[in-house]
Amino acid sequence: MDVLLIDIDPATEDLRRRIPSLLDRYRVPSLALVPDLGPTLEQDIRALGVSVVRRRPDLRYLAERSTIRPIVSILRATVLVHGGRRPSRTLGFNHPRRRVPEPPPTTPGPAQSEAPRRTAERVLVIGASTGGPPAVKTVLSGLGLHDSYAILIVQHISEGFTEGYVRWLRESTGYDIRIAQDARDLEAGSVLVAPGNIHLALRGRRVSYDHGERRNFQRPSVDVLFETAAQEYGSACVAVLLTGMGRDGAEGCRAIRGAGGYVIVQDEASSAVWGMPKAAVDLDAAHEVLPIEAIAERAERKLR
Repeated sequence: MDVLLIDIDPATEDLRRRIPSLLDRYRVPSLALVPDLGPTLEQDIRALGVSVVRRRPDLRYLAERSTIRPIVSILRATVLVHGGRRPSRTLGFNHPRRRVPEPPPTTPGPAQSEAPRRTAERVLVIGASTGGPPAVKTVLSGLGLHDSYAILIVQHISEGFTEGYVRWLRESTGYDIRIAQDARDLEAGSVLVAPGNIHLALRGRRVSYDHGERRNFQRPSVDVLFETAAQEYGSACVAVLLTGMGRDGAEGCRAIRGAGGYVIVQDEASSAVWGMPKAAVDLDAAHEVLPIEAIAERAERKLR
């Protein structure tokens, strides 16, 4: 077994009795799915030893499309981040139950230098505003392997709160998410968030700070990131525009679509505020309008 999937209804489950016994029995990375997830419940479940806690994908949506790919993507990410090894293609669904053996002891050898990181040849850019944190978390959690492309995020957030937001995202998803640093190569596998009160741009496939004027009353602005990503990456860019008030990101989506990239926006039903995504739709700048649970799988497929 590669990963333990636990489906939980907190209203009826005795969490403190059931979860520890399951974790002790299987001793593999674990993923708990709950119908509605708040920070207190997530902390309580993680405190019992669960590797990853996620809101359960919309089962009606999955049934209508006869797919379980969003759940499989989350399972794969759980194994990759918390299991220390590549999951099997079947994710253990057809394996006999067994304990994972301890790795053999290693003999210290001569120090070896870290393998050089590759410059990202493809990029996923994400923009969000009002209601964005849980939406961004859902997208990141649904991605599987992302070591071949870089992810850059602009979240409209008050200056001084970026570090807390990044820390929360890191703890919630298990990914090594960092605040973007100026004049750094954009490395494959990196997940970077725009700093507070500074535009995040791409210049020569490097991360660049832009201290220019606000765009759409925002700094950082989604448009600045998206437009420079369109210039640098063209058809090797996938953009995701999520819930938010206003129209920031719409022009950037149009630039990416015009450069041959692919644009996905969040649908109205799953958005807290359908302002930014609607503005992109009104500009005919989006290829697809999808519910939040379906975005990661589609973006990953386009990036592959």
